[in-house]
Amino acid sequence: MQINISQSWKQKIAKIASDRQKTSQEVVQEAIALYLGEVAANSGDRLVALEQEVILLRQMVNQLHTTTTVMRQHQLSTPSSQQTPVSETLFMPEIDDDIEDEPDEILYDFLEPS
Repeated sequence: MQINISQSWKQKIAKIASDRQKTSQEVVQEAIALYLGEVAANSGDRLVALEQEVILLRQMVNQLHTTTTVMRQHQLSTPSSQQTPVSETLFMPEIDDDIEDEPDEILYDFLEPS
């Protein structure tokens, strides 16, 4: 089967093929398969790649969640007058969990701001 397509479509297809490390013919076959509601023979590679990307994204989200939790705990345990600016806390390697809480530190959360 042969069809004529515009130059702009050819460029878009070539870019997609390059990004996916496929040939233009494979990209067009996948597009037709999707249009027909079928699965292209080589679409399994894309699924595996997407699954790997989802795993990496989940790891990044978990790491970000852990970092923000630690930062939040640090900010809650530090009086507001002694808090480190957020820009500096983003790059703190570790927060010392062995710091003893003194009674006056705990009371800061209950006092009204002055």
